[in-house]
Amino acid sequence: MRKIIFLFFILLIIVCSVNAQKKDAEEFYTHYSYWEAIPKLKKVVERDNQNGEALYNLANAYRLNGKSVEAELWFAKAVVYNINPQCKLYYAQSLLSNSKYLKAKRWFEIYANTAASSEDATLAINFAEYCKELHENGMPPHLFGIKEVPFNTDKLDLSPSFYNENTVVFVSNRKYEGEKKDRWTGDNYLKLFSVNEQGEGQFDKPVRFFPDSKIPFHEGPLVFTKDFKKIYFTKNNVLKKRKYDKNNNTKLSIFSANNIDGKWEMPEYLSINNNEYSVCHPALSSDETFMIFASDMPGGYGGMDLYISKIIGNVWGVPENLGDVINTPGNEIFPTLDCSDNLFFASNMHVGFGSLDIFKAYYENNEWTDIENVGTPINGPADDFGLIIKCDYTGGYFTSNRKGEDNIYSFDQNIKIIIRKGKKNNKKVKKRNKKNNSPNICGKIINKLYRNPLEDVNVKMVSLCSGKEFEFVTEKDGYFTSEDIEKNCYYRIHASKKNFQDAYFDFSTLKSNFLNCKDTLIIPLVFINPFTDGTVNVTSSITTVINPTGSNPAVNNPTVNNPTGSNPAVNNPTGSNPTINNPLSPDMIIVDGMVIELYNIYFDLDKYYIRADATSDLNILLGLLTKYPNMKGTLAAHTDSRASHKYNVILSRNRAKSAVKYLTERGINKNRLKWKGYGETKLKNRCADGVECSEEEHQRNRRIEFQVTYFDGVINSKERN
Repeated sequence: MRKIIFLFFILLIIVCSVNAQKKDAEEFYTHYSYWEAIPKLKKVVERDNQNGEALYNLANAYRLNGKSVEAELWFAKAVVYNINPQCKLYYAQSLLSNSKYLKAKRWFEIYANTAASSEDATLAINFAEYCKELHENGMPPHLFGIKEVPFNTDKLDLSPSFYNENTVVFVSNRKYEGEKKDRWTGDNYLKLFSVNEQGEGQFDKPVRFFPDSKIPFHEGPLVFTKDFKKIYFTKNNVLKKRKYDKNNNTKLSIFSANNIDGKWEMPEYLSINNNEYSVCHPALSSDETFMIFASDMPGGYGGMDLYISKIIGNVWGVPENLGDVINTPGNEIFPTLDCSDNLFFASNMHVGFGSLDIFKAYYENNEWTDIENVGTPINGPADDFGLIIKCDYTGGYFTSNRKGEDNIYSFDQNIKIIIRKGKKNNKKVKKRNKKNNSPNICGKIINKLYRNPLEDVNVKMVSLCSGKEFEFVTEKDGYFTSEDIEKNCYYRIHASKKNFQDAYFDFSTLKSNFLNCKDTLIIPLVFINPFTDGTVNVTSSITTVINPTGSNPAVNNPTVNNPTGSNPAVNNPTGSNPTINNPLSPDMIIVDGMVIELYNIYFDLDKYYIRADATSDLNILLGLLTKYPNMKGTLAAHTDSRASHKYNVILSRNRAKSAVKYLTERGINKNRLKWKGYGETKLKNRCADGVECSEEEHQRNRRIEFQVTYFDGVINSKERN
């Protein structure tokens, strides 16, 4: 029995090329038929065992089929003869999936030294550190049980979704009436099935969800509206007519369908789709005003990213990337939203146990933050994805290939927060308990990076049942405790501390182990502000330009327009004031209206995430804004001249928004900041359309500037010793 390609076939780009005629290794591999390519590639490496490309393709074909043991074997050979950094990364991930933690750590570190970007390198180092932790401490303990559902088969069964009260709809390539074979896999097409639960884990026989559909293409994950009268589902881009991209491949798209008098009507094509890239895996918000989905559209952070589209009337709006808190240079796929719009998704580049893990992001103020790995037993070394959870958080389903094939598993435990066995209470708790027999909850606040307890953390806890509020301040041991807790109720905790990112945790007292400090809630805070002593250090990477008042004595250098990008002098578009090329000095005055150019906020071509090596100037600006809370300004982003004017304007707007988000996530009030994207309209050198320039020269134009729009004081900068 053949396994359908896990990432590139089911999840990502389910393509069906019309040009595949050659039956050789390259042709099969190029057109995503990796399972058919494996025996062909083996023959190639038998003839030439130093063929780096063939070795890499063979190892990668096994990886994409979920065969981590075979993938590790061939990647071990491929890294000797193939210099592609991805080869090293995939070898490290295969070792991690096979629980060879020390060796995986070494290869993540090797990959970090050759990674294409600093962000990729940082992620690799994080993986290396986690491999060391897994080697020293082993896999985390299982806190609850899971079990396979009885309607699994020896085929692929995946991506469940709740339908009505006792019905689950899922994706499978099991046998069905009128089945047709996919010529690339030799197996059945993926179709949607529904199954009714009869209680106590017993289910009826699954049946086709679209019994009348005769189209020989794949159907994928879906989501229902609250009244179950409309669905959004993934399908090959085929309706009455098949659609192709420029390479004659058929991508994935999201369709909708209405239920009229118990029958599903003809699917409708959503406006967010595009023939040139895949749009798939829809998740619908609780109020049905926005949709989260996965796509490999241009301008993202990696292979597949998560995007949001908001509905306006009956039309879905232009998709927006969810940003680098959620998305990585890897793949983020299979999003689902719980009843509170908290986001569950699968990723292979957020730090986890190997392959795809399921992560949760908390929804607060229209944003998703506090990324958590949901932990064992849901996650493990294999691919885990497609989690759905009941509104009361008492159970749900997910998909895993931990036994070789994709199967659906159920769980009946609250996984809404991280629970760790730990110190049950402290002396103060014990004393209070002697006087008061009411239930209580114990929590501990820690530094997420170093795991040490944090004192002086402000903790606010609110009952979602009665609205009653509790407030605490942690002591040196990081602990807090609360009495008068209501049973069978839901609570929300908000923890805040200066120089740390706020954390939000939800929990319930439906289970008895939440009460009377039998378990401790561990809440990690992320350190974000490097200016702990309140001193603002300004390095030579920041240069001020354009003093509209002309009163700044430091603005006196007429040097302009160095096309190499090595000279920080710049053009003054007004012509009224000369520009400078000196760093901020102790006697320089920053005044209202001044523009500060942030040279070291670098962006990769066509990307709008801020690279890991590009935050130094933003952190300096963060220090200024923190020290002087009445300062306001506008962040203006610029692109190089490549791509169209319209595209560059959109890209620059997204870059400016990324910079504003970076600052607001670190405590700067969003009302103090505005953003604007100029595209390629204000180049710093000669590199306009049609002019051949180096990458360094183009990088000079990909910049951000901060214009002080309000400040009623004086700032004297302080050089770093």
